[in-house]
Amino acid sequence: MMKNAIRNFSLVLFSGLSLAALMLTSCDKDNTEPPKPLVPFTSSLIVRQTLNRTPTDGSDRAFLSFGPVIDQGFVFTDDRKGHVVSNDAITGRYHWSQNTHQPVSSTPSVFGGHVYVGTLNGLLIALDEQTGQVLWQSNLPSTLLNAPAGNTSVVIARTHDGSLTAFDAQTGKQLWQVLGNTPNLTMEGDSSPVVFENTVISASDNGELTAYQISNGQMIWERPIAIPSGGTDLSQMVDIIGTPVVDNGMVYAVTYHGNIVAVDASDGTLIWQHPLSSLKTVALSDNAVIATNDKGHVMAFDRETGRELWTQNAFEARFTTGPAVLGQYVIVGDYQGYVHWLDLNNGHQVAQSQISSRPISANPVVANNQVYLTDTSGRVVAYKIIK
Repeated sequence: MMKNAIRNFSLVLFSGLSLAALMLTSCDKDNTEPPKPLVPFTSSLIVRQTLNRTPTDGSDRAFLSFGPVIDQGFVFTDDRKGHVVSNDAITGRYHWSQNTHQPVSSTPSVFGGHVYVGTLNGLLIALDEQTGQVLWQSNLPSTLLNAPAGNTSVVIARTHDGSLTAFDAQTGKQLWQVLGNTPNLTMEGDSSPVVFENTVISASDNGELTAYQISNGQMIWERPIAIPSGGTDLSQMVDIIGTPVVDNGMVYAVTYHGNIVAVDASDGTLIWQHPLSSLKTVALSDNAVIATNDKGHVMAFDRETGRELWTQNAFEARFTTGPAVLGQYVIVGDYQGYVHWLDLNNGHQVAQSQISSRPISANPVVANNQVYLTDTSGRVVAYKIIK
């Protein structure tokens, strides 16, 4: 088990360094486009910071991204040192903290009364949501870099080797497993599985969406949304890093070097697709799908047709996060800790704030009529729209 953990950890590092070689300044020959400087604009929206706490030490590593999770009035965070913490989502008041003494590597998941985290050395850990007590831990086939999914009965993890493993939520006993098949080169992040009715939908590093029966892991449908092309491993990368979003019977997903798509969740039928390269999870409004492409541009597409509605390119090469939607506004963060607010109707900038000088790498999360963000130091900040 430990040999596999070390091997998978090395793969994660290799992927992260490969991406860094593409995007970060690291040598004299580097010709990477520098981050676009922020330009002045007239603010037309007033937002107020309502929460500012640092309950954990965060990720502090480029290839790990820890986001906040809000459930039952509490915000849950974790860090690479193994701490999992619960705070009041409104006041920030301390609720509980648990040290798992494990190298935690995933954003937590909270459902069915449990908090779940994964580790670099291939463990899935379940904690009690109310007390933080460790309930059980089970072995995984590889490192877990994303949040598990599930319900009160089953918890499902997609590990970095592409495997999908289901466990009994109460005992941690393995129920079924689908072994993965990953390309030679993959990105350092992974998408989370998504539970929809009696199925679990998983996205792969091969650019495919696959639905399985949640009870036994039997495949229901499979839908490729990008086809690898080119003569090198790098050019053939079509990873789906952003977690698919399921809403009203539709799956919305996007690939690197591929497409943004809408797929019927019941049978995998492709409804529409539009060329797009992205490593982020999309966000939905009533009428639009919002995405951040691999250049850092924020884009909106019609939910029914996939037609492009607008593009905001003011954050090019700023390592822009995936978007969140709060009311009539789109929110993204960047590598300098800035939070950018855009008009949902046209993409125009309407407000800007800064939570710290540290990068915001995880997607913003909307809950309690607020937006929550974390930076790599573990700081958790919430904003509320005033007018």
